[in-house]
Amino acid sequence: MNNELFPAEAVTMDSPRLAWMKRHGLQVFHTPIDGLCECPETGEEIKAWSCCTIQELDRLSIRAVGTGDTEEAACVDWARKHHEPLWNEEDLIDDHDREQASCCDRCGGDGYIEYIDGDGGDWGEDCPSEENHLIICRACGGTGYTQ
Repeated sequence: MNNELFPAEAVTMDSPRLAWMKRHGLQVFHTPIDGLCECPETGEEIKAWSCCTIQELDRLSIRAVGTGDTEEAACVDWARKHHEPLWNEEDLIDDHDREQASCCDRCGGDGYIEYIDGDGGDWGEDCPSEENHLIICRACGGTGYTQ
């Protein structure tokens, strides 16, 4: 007779959401960071949880990050921004029927452009006045996908 309530195999496999997060390379973080309550870039309120890939975190693509009041809400927001089905929707979508989100024409799917390649809307003035650096693509909001 087995004294265990559940067999070891049943508790060592990932939940559907955790398996989905691993497939997409997602990390979930508790925010705000250092008491920061609004995004310095957009002025929007920072939610309690953030979800993104390490690449999005490295390039500080704020608009590509999913946010929410719970971990799950942050994951759902990330999926919405990246046109990805959720962990409970993947089996319902046939890969042949799935509409692939197209990459942004302006940034080529990177989510950012070089400052010098921008225009007045990116600079906030008629001509560039800063040294060249990477800035978030206005066309896709940093997601890398067409809106």
